[in-house]
Amino acid sequence: MNRRCTPKKVLLAGGDRRAFLLSRLLAKRPEFLVYTLKLGETGLPSPEKGFQADVLILPIPVTADGLHLKLSPEEKEPLSISEALDYCRPGGRVYGGLPPVGKGVPDLCRERGLTFTDFLAGEGFTLKNAEATAEIALALAVLALPEVFTETRAVVLGGGRIAKGLVKRLTSLGASCVLAARKEEQRREAERLGARAVTLEQLTPLLPEADVLFNTIPAPVVTGEMARQIPPEALIYELASAPGGFTPEAMEIRKVMPALSLPGRYAPRSCANWLKDEILQHET
Repeated sequence: MNRRCTPKKVLLAGGDRRAFLLSRLLAKRPEFLVYTLKLGETGLPSPEKGFQADVLILPIPVTADGLHLKLSPEEKEPLSISEALDYCRPGGRVYGGLPPVGKGVPDLCRERGLTFTDFLAGEGFTLKNAEATAEIALALAVLALPEVFTETRAVVLGGGRIAKGLVKRLTSLGASCVLAARKEEQRREAERLGARAVTLEQLTPLLPEADVLFNTIPAPVVTGEMARQIPPEALIYELASAPGGFTPEAMEIRKVMPALSLPGRYAPRSCANWLKDEILQHET
């Protein structure tokens, strides 16, 4: 006689619209019993005192200060990372997106006998997230620029996945594109995609021609001197995580528009599906 397996208890603690939609997707699966905490009105049960989840899903990013979970603005009372981990049984698995400020989270998990899986370390989700970030950033620029892309001069800082996605889309739309990156292989790839590629040291003389600039480097590489070379009417988007690519002086000189967690804000349903697929690889 076939016996049905006992469903795993899954708790989603904190997060944004991605986590809300993910909770609904997982709740449809017969192998899971889904609970939510600090995630708004999901229609799903909340954990009671003494609750122990088999699977704990934390936000992307897990934290903004290294101590508390990243919650939506609607949640007024904070929840510490330590308190959230109390809801997971020893031997359970914890998921989340690990930012630089959250480097201590895996150690906290190990101390409690938990296994931590970083969504942002997985090749599948990271690539999809990067492509979505590039797509949405371009959509924002399309709506804000006073000219069509065939008449636009764009600058991309960095050579990672998001930068590559931006270059690929910019050149396919006919924009004149310059990529500035440290690594020679990243510059060669940009040239193959139809962009002009330079080192960061070679960038300053090209900045006066920029109509839009996208930064993907999470380190302050744009100085005040460089910022003065960017036209005042140019659009500047910050896509990199803290501390970002601009010095405090540069940000005083030119308006920099924060554009973080774009997929979570503009494509939460897609993100929820990608996260579900990552979880199912481990839990089914």
